[in-house]
Amino acid sequence: MTTIYLYCLPKIRDQKLNPNGKGVQAYAISEDGVALASRVSDDVNFAKHDLGLTSNECHDKYKKYFPGGYELEWIALPKHHAALALALERNTRRAMAGDVPDKPKKWKGKAEDPDQEILNWKRDHEAARKEKDLE
Repeated sequence: MTTIYLYCLPKIRDQKLNPNGKGVQAYAISEDGVALASRVSDDVNFAKHDLGLTSNECHDKYKKYFPGGYELEWIALPKHHAALALALERNTRRAMAGDVPDKPKKWKGKAEDPDQEILNWKRDHEAARKEKDLE
């Protein structure tokens, strides 16, 4: 079962997204680094609702990406959460590798070795691209 981490960052300062300067930016990211949702919410309680922790919001998308099941975990202190830090690192490495998936890929290897997981995924992704180019 996949864990989806939900968290928010306070006080958005973007005048287009949040002209009154109040609210939070809420995010959902899977343990393998796939960004699933982001919302601008009035406060933490609305963020929990908007990301599906206390409602049915976003669950259609979560089920689409993880038909085998998932669990939601709210992270109150995102700066101090090791698993979220690893998911964000994976997200960054995916972006640097040119991976912006429509659907998350299954990672190979163990979570204790994220660098090897990323290398495996990149190798497989490049092989699939080459096969597609040959067709």
